[in-house]
Amino acid sequence: MGNNAPELDQKRSIDIITSAINDTRARMEVNTGAHMLLWGYTLTLTAAAAAILTLHAATPATTMIWIAVPVAGIIGTRILSRRKPSDYPSNRILKALWWVVGIIAAVIFTLTAHFFTVALLLAVAAIVTGIITREKAVVAAGVAAALAATLFPIYKYLHPTAALFGTEDAAPAIRVASYEAWFALIAAIMFIIPGHILHSRKSALTGNNNPQKKSHQ
Repeated sequence: MGNNAPELDQKRSIDIITSAINDTRARMEVNTGAHMLLWGYTLTLTAAAAAILTLHAATPATTMIWIAVPVAGIIGTRILSRRKPSDYPSNRILKALWWVVGIIAAVIFTLTAHFFTVALLLAVAAIVTGIITREKAVVAAGVAAALAATLFPIYKYLHPTAALFGTEDAAPAIRVASYEAWFALIAAIMFIIPGHILHSRKSALTGNNNPQKKSHQ
């Protein structure tokens, strides 16, 4: 038995380290999912509201609604960061990635209002996020969003696709509203769906922790 004791201690140490790594990864996924939900709903609702206002108001003032994205997003991110502080190296990498991508996307959108480029840029960032977190759902959502974003230029330059959407010869307001509606759909695919998948890990994480707490008691 004396010879088996070191082996048991080594196995127990490996189990503790493995459990700690899995717990850290799960918490990182939950944190990422919360941020994806925040930005996903902000982008989706803002784009949908912009599409409705463009159709019914058709005035330059409707573009001001897009200010809600950085305002709500930054305030919400600060609140989440205080509630769920994340000092993991992967989270710091993701934070830097999304800050850079977000600033570039904001500049592109402000100067050109080019929904195609912004959507594709965000989709690439989502794919990278999925690779870093090792979450296939996020990678798949990013790929789906990137493919959906490529429909923008196809829609714009190919007449059959434009006719399919019914806005080939449509008024400018209808064309812009269709872009905004499609962007809302892409944001939902890219952020909301994988965000809920990742955020669901919270209940699983809590469920796994409770039996441990009870057993210690």
